[in-house]
This record gives sequence, C-alpha cells and structure tokens, in this order.
Amino acid sequence: MGINPKPIKLTPKERRRQNVYKFFSALCDRFVELESFTEFLVWLSLEFSQDVIFLCERPCRLEGRVEGKKQTYRPDLFVRAKGDGAPIEHLGETKKREDCVEVEPDVWQPKRWPVMQSLVDKTGLPLRLYTDFDFVEQRVAVDNWREALPYVADEAQRPRHELRELVLEQFRRIGQLPLGELSASIVDWERSEVDSAALWWVHQGRLQFDWNDRPLGRDSLLTLAPEDSNWCRT
Repeated sequence: MGINPKPIKLTPKERRRQNVYKFFSALCDRFVELESFTEFLVWLSLEFSQDVIFLCERPCRLEGRVEGKKQTYRPDLFVRAKGDGAPIEHLGETKKREDCVEVEPDVWQPKRWPVMQSLVDKTGLPLRLYTDFDFVEQRVAVDNWREALPYVADEAQRPRHELRELVLEQFRRIGQLPLGELSASIVDWERSEVDSAALWWVHQGRLQFDWNDRPLGRDSLLTLAPEDSNWCRT
C-alpha cells in the first residue's frame, strides 16, 4: 500500500510550544519544524547520514479501528534510504526513553506502540522507534551535527557555485586538508563561506569527515571521497 509522504503542518497551538525546533534542511531543501529535542536529534543523525536520500516529518495521519476502537496516529518521520537495489522505506516514532515502558529485558516501547504498529501495518511499511538513548555514545557526533547544520543550510540557501568548485579542486589536488588550512588557502572568500562550502560537500558525500572523532574545528581533517563511492549523494 505505502503512503505519499507530505509534511503535516503544525497547528498554531503546537507551534507556540517552546520545544519546537525550526531550521533549514539541506536534504529536503526547505524549512522543517520538529516538536521535540529527541526528534531534532534523530533528524540530525538522518540528515547527515549518507544512506538517507529522503526525509519527511509528520508524513501522514493514519486512522482505523484497533480492537474495536477508532484510533488515529501521526508518525513523526518517513525515511527513505539506500538499499541493495531499490530504496528501503520506514516510518519512525521518536520518544524519550523515560516515556517508554520496558516490555521485556532491554526492549522499550511507548505505551501506544501496539496501536501505532497496528495502524502502520496497513501501509506495508515497518515502524521504527528512535529514542534519546540511541545517542548516549554519540555526544561528539551530535555536537558536530549541530555545529555544521547552519553552515550547510547557509550554502544550500545561498549556493556559491564558483566557491564550491574551488573547494573541490583543492581536494582533488591534495586529497585531504584540515578545515583551517582550506580556508587559509582560498583568500578571496570569507572563512565562513569556505567553511559552508566545505561542510556542504561533506553533507553531499563528496568530502568525508568522521563526525564521531573529535569536535569540529580548524584542525578537522576533511578527505576527498572516492569518485565511484556509493557514499555520495551527488
């Protein structure tokens, strides 16, 4: 059956909540509004994953009867990722671990999970649970994604095509460069503009950076991705 994912807009009441996160997604090429910090964490991890090719927040509203009662469910995410051949898709629910119950040893679920699962089953898509606990060991990566996001968004909204090619050409000649040396080598552009172009290429998969290695900074080593790498979005 599947679905045709389109973001459901937040209501004025939902938008007035203090925990709404609004930002520009380079992957979606539009502004996104998310309803919790956990959802924001999950989105960041997917936005910067080279396996993910499409994302949509609040992609649909599902209705049906479960055990004789009318139920509705609005998934938090729709994710399309690279697969072996055809892309693979799933719906996502984001929750704090503290808002879940342990249904068996080390298996946690929201209380409404059976209802969610029953309604999602009718779409033919799997339902995946994401929690803040997934990021306990990714603190460096999370901080780096948050640091890089505005740079990538800036380049996506104000593309500097000439600068992009200059950045890529530097890596084609040298192979790898620290971010600080890169911006120092391109003197006709502002440092922030060079950083934005470089991190945009990382986001696209043409350059590589280990998000989990160390905090993003002037000594961060960027490397040219192989031309035939399936890691690349472009």
